[in-house]
Amino acid sequence: MTPQRQLSLSFDAPFIGREQDVADIGRLLSDTKIVTLTGAGGIGKTRLAVQVAQQEAEAFSHGTAFVDFSAALTETHALRCIAHTLNITETRERTLSEALPLALRDRRLLLVLDTCERVVAPLAKLCRLLLSTCPHLRILTTSREPLRIPGETIWRVEPLSVPDPEAPARTLPSTPWPFIRAPRPTMAVEEAMRFEATRLFSVRARRARPNFEVSAHNVDTVVAICRILDGVPLAIELAAARVRVLTVEQILERLDDRFRLLSSADEQLPARQRTIRSVVEWSHALLTDAEQVLLRRLSVFASWQLDAAEGLFSNGEWPADEVLELHGSLLDKSLIVVDREVDDVVRYRMLDTIRVYAAERLRASGEEESYHLRVLDYMNDWFTEAAARMNTGAPWEERLRLLRRIGAGRENMRSVLLWALEHDKIDQALNICIALRSYWFVRNLCAEGSALVGALLKAAGDSVPPGLRARALVLYGELSLDLDYADSAGHSSEEGVRLAGEVGDEAVRGLGLASLAVVSLRRGEPERGAAQAAECLEIGRRLGDRSLEMTAMGASALLANAVGDREAAKRWLTGALRIARETGDEWTAGRCNSGLGLLAVHQGDHPTAEKHLDRAFALFTDLGSALDIARCLGGLGRLAAARGNPRQAWLHLAEGVRMSVESGRRLAVARALENLAWLAVTETLPQRAALLGGQAEALRLGLGREPRATAQLRESAEKSLGANAASAEWSRGRELELEKVLAEVLPLPGTTEAKGALTRREWQVARLAGAGLSNRAIGDDLVISQATAARHVANIFNKLRISSRAELGAWLALSETPSEPG
Repeated sequence: MTPQRQLSLSFDAPFIGREQDVADIGRLLSDTKIVTLTGAGGIGKTRLAVQVAQQEAEAFSHGTAFVDFSAALTETHALRCIAHTLNITETRERTLSEALPLALRDRRLLLVLDTCERVVAPLAKLCRLLLSTCPHLRILTTSREPLRIPGETIWRVEPLSVPDPEAPARTLPSTPWPFIRAPRPTMAVEEAMRFEATRLFSVRARRARPNFEVSAHNVDTVVAICRILDGVPLAIELAAARVRVLTVEQILERLDDRFRLLSSADEQLPARQRTIRSVVEWSHALLTDAEQVLLRRLSVFASWQLDAAEGLFSNGEWPADEVLELHGSLLDKSLIVVDREVDDVVRYRMLDTIRVYAAERLRASGEEESYHLRVLDYMNDWFTEAAARMNTGAPWEERLRLLRRIGAGRENMRSVLLWALEHDKIDQALNICIALRSYWFVRNLCAEGSALVGALLKAAGDSVPPGLRARALVLYGELSLDLDYADSAGHSSEEGVRLAGEVGDEAVRGLGLASLAVVSLRRGEPERGAAQAAECLEIGRRLGDRSLEMTAMGASALLANAVGDREAAKRWLTGALRIARETGDEWTAGRCNSGLGLLAVHQGDHPTAEKHLDRAFALFTDLGSALDIARCLGGLGRLAAARGNPRQAWLHLAEGVRMSVESGRRLAVARALENLAWLAVTETLPQRAALLGGQAEALRLGLGREPRATAQLRESAEKSLGANAASAEWSRGRELELEKVLAEVLPLPGTTEAKGALTRREWQVARLAGAGLSNRAIGDDLVISQATAARHVANIFNKLRISSRAELGAWLALSETPSEPG
């Protein structure tokens, strides 16, 4: 046998990423006799194994050997593949199974066995034999399923890293819909290129078209391609090769037909890897008939827990224990993968390309509609039961577990509802939406809920039973109101209240009245709103519905505060907080604490304000509710300002603006900008105040709201700047895009970001000018001419968009430290 220091197998592209995997697998081989790399087809098992072998070659005095089993079908074929690679021949005295252990007995060799999945059983038998007789041998295998032999370490090869699909995209609250995402890249090119999948796409695309670049123009599309392809290297390489004739936008559009798009004429690739369909079909052909059936049926899920699969597929054909066995086999064979753990329970999914293929097989089997109906019925039952548990005083931790499970299966929920919409299964879909009410509010997903419920109501017309239609209309009104659409909320709530009255559903009528109370306030009719809230409260008390009581109290508090009766608002919120604590409703308690904290700030009761706001902030931070966090930050910022800590106030309020933008709520953004503007006024920064006020006014007008809240801001700016200057800055704030306004005002004065606008000398001048020194005095202090000092002061004013030494002093007062930049 001829030793090989390096494998003869080579690749025409650099190895991208997985550096830690290579190092970790190398360490495993020093302690473990056999390591098996498992994973889906195209995931990069062979490439990773070769990279490990090349790195570890020096540790094996007799070299490394690579054996490809893709053509092997029997034990005899497998033996011959190894023997051929190692130049071992069969003799009359010894069979190959006898000759191999003898030839390798004293060898310090790394044996790489590739594509073992078609001969798992014979290779398992052979590896057991070799490892028991060859003490210095190490085996590294690649397979779509483990060999299942003693001492085997299984290394699951994961997809290449891709940007997190759950990372919040930037929003444009100034657009007509507050939940529309910005059509510009969600991350910088440099950030995207930190991920292995985007780096691989870039390298392979440049091979196809040398002038290709991932740029600010196309990075969002490249990232989307890599996400849709789940970071699978082969799929990404085949997609990237298409840039020779298609733009990345065209590639993304055509991924709906990925099996046609993702192919290659490269004869250096094995036939099974020249199209993505061949890769998946290769894996599918290795499954038993029962495994193929379960795989195609599982395609109705985006992700799932095992109990859902057992509940849906356990029937006369398969008992639950057989579903468990088949499911485990699909996992072992890399057709399904672990998605994540939620509360110590594993969720599973298919890589998207496998799911698309499995869905094709489901369609071809004639089972597609029946299994989608099963999923719809299953989810209808599950969500209804979950809602009942959340609405009947279940402990808060149990409610949180249910919310987390719903969140983990959010893609399932959306796909099921859209399927129901397309196939006229409106009643079940509306029932699911109604059951999701708490989830949408607690998770700040009212935009998603409103869009789904609105589409279902529109498609249903009058065909939905009146009781169900009443509940759906009232829910749509609540969601619309939370999104600042008072007119839409009013119309749907009024119709819902009417229908609920006709069918005698008092609880639903009460919820609708609570929404109408707030709508009346928005329409300038607070007295009517108070009467509606009072009727809602009476219904809640009569029915013993404590959740409805809290809803009525919250609406009453809002109305009382709007007319200046803060003591009444405090009483309503205190009553609602008491019920929330008694019923274990921590989310409503958080809302009450937030409201009470804001009231206490207005009343100058700082200790009480801090207590309530801190409690609310802690809860909403745990829940990740951007809108509620922003409200708390607004209160904490105003509290810090009242206590004479402008820097802490600016930090809270600026973060409140960012969180409001993340929530997608334009009214929330307007309020957050107004809070920041008032701080700018008190800190003698009138230009910033005018800029912020102008933007806030534009947002309010875009919602059809009277900008009364900004009138005092404008008056204050005019007093400080003069009418003409204030009007010019106010108009600029109204006309600028929100992101440009935020770029100007959010950097904290005195931090590195703001200091970076000034040169070292300008910073020195700024300190002196902010202390009130004249240009002459500055020149004397720094040994420069008066004219030079004046020029520096003018540059500073221009860069910081301020117009006086008083504003500069305020700017410096907000500084973390007055030291010069290094």
